[in-house]
Amino acid sequence: MPTVVNDRLSEPADRFNTSRKRFIARNNKHVKKAVEKAIQDGKISDIGSGDVSVTVPKDDLRQPRIRHGKGGKNQNVLPGNKQFNGGERIPRPEGGGGAGGPGNGEASDGPDSEDDFIFNLTEEEFQDILFADLQLPNLVKQGGEDEGNYKYKREGFSTEGPLNKMDLARSFEKRQARHLSFKKKFNKQKLALREEQYNILNEYNPDYDPEAKSPLDLMNRLSLRLAFFETNVDEMIEKYSDQLSEEHKQRLSDIDEELASIDDSVKTIRPWTKSDLSYKRYEAKPVPTTKAAMICLMDVSGSMDQHKKNNAKLFYKLLHDFLKRNYDTVELTFVRHTTEADEVDEETFFYDQKSGGTIVSSGIELVKNIAEDRYAGSDWNVYCAQASDGDTFGRDDVAKCIDLIRDMMPGMQGYFYTEVEGEMYHSPNSLMGSFDVLKQEFPEKFFMGHIKERPDIFPVFRKFFEKRETYASHYQPGPGSISAFTEHYYQTPEMP
Repeated sequence: MPTVVNDRLSEPADRFNTSRKRFIARNNKHVKKAVEKAIQDGKISDIGSGDVSVTVPKDDLRQPRIRHGKGGKNQNVLPGNKQFNGGERIPRPEGGGGAGGPGNGEASDGPDSEDDFIFNLTEEEFQDILFADLQLPNLVKQGGEDEGNYKYKREGFSTEGPLNKMDLARSFEKRQARHLSFKKKFNKQKLALREEQYNILNEYNPDYDPEAKSPLDLMNRLSLRLAFFETNVDEMIEKYSDQLSEEHKQRLSDIDEELASIDDSVKTIRPWTKSDLSYKRYEAKPVPTTKAAMICLMDVSGSMDQHKKNNAKLFYKLLHDFLKRNYDTVELTFVRHTTEADEVDEETFFYDQKSGGTIVSSGIELVKNIAEDRYAGSDWNVYCAQASDGDTFGRDDVAKCIDLIRDMMPGMQGYFYTEVEGEMYHSPNSLMGSFDVLKQEFPEKFFMGHIKERPDIFPVFRKFFEKRETYASHYQPGPGSISAFTEHYYQTPEMP
């Protein structure tokens, strides 16, 4: 592909005068830094809503330019040389240099300078950066009713098509519009000729008063004025035909011939043309070939202090926004547990303050029942995301959790376990260590992450949903089933 060089010599050297999208791409490192800072410092409810402030240093606003060299032999100091300037042999003294930001807060008689450029990301731009290159793993299953892959949707009109798709009302309107546009030109010619006839005949009308108000003053439409002249001219010809001079008779006769010629021209207008016909246009639109269900399970027991709950909720907030933005056919189910588990709505899941004892297996068992009762069958891609501090009541419950998850894994496309650590206490016998056996048994479907502080959340989230080559890349769909998703999987390093 040839290199393209844009001539920007006429543009200011300190302004990036291209589209907003290219500007954001050019300053991607500053944008990503602002997005990550918003996740770490912003309120949970505000994350993903946009209005994130991005600061671009003034030096990064300058565009690269092609300049002509001086020619001949020159001594230059390349960027990054911290010891010498051009022609120097003695090292510069250490220190000095001035402040590193836009202005140092001290008075100066130097030339004017510029501040850093600050702009805000929209909600869409924020989420584009946040969820770039992320996807659900192993999304390959396909529903029977979606095997056509396309559905037809009305998309305006076309000038060609089958007769059964013709829109008669629209076609008639287009025909009428074409006829009126052609006739308007001829009617203007006829109006001028009829008005001339009317004026000639009025010379023989003893009652005609040029200064009197005429009915024509109230007529704006061309067709009404033409009808008025035609009616009155025909009556006046009958009334004053005996009084007309030879000159006026000849002129009136010539005008009649011209009017007849115009009428003949009007008859040449084709009743229908191909351009008049309008057909309803339908366009094939791709439909989702997969259906996915994400079951979110969160521990809300007494051992989950506010620090842990906030980190878990922020993880689920990112997951919620990611699924809603990237997938049209994903069903979200919310489950929380203490010693007992219950399915709740989104509002309750994120904002209710329920607490109590801890039996993790109660939540996993409810997830298993929901998956089997509601999302059973080969056409559902079922996922589960679990957040817990890893603390549960007794080793027997740990073994029960492992057995329940092991039973679910053949019917699941992915299980994401996130362990959140508290500020004060972390169980030495956490579930994460016990779940290693599941990671070894299902390395391409069982994923684990550890969150200690808020900055850990987004790296864990990205590691869960990064594009990777898994068993889905080698999935062989049955007859009549095509998965378009496997074409987009990329090989990435295995999660630790």
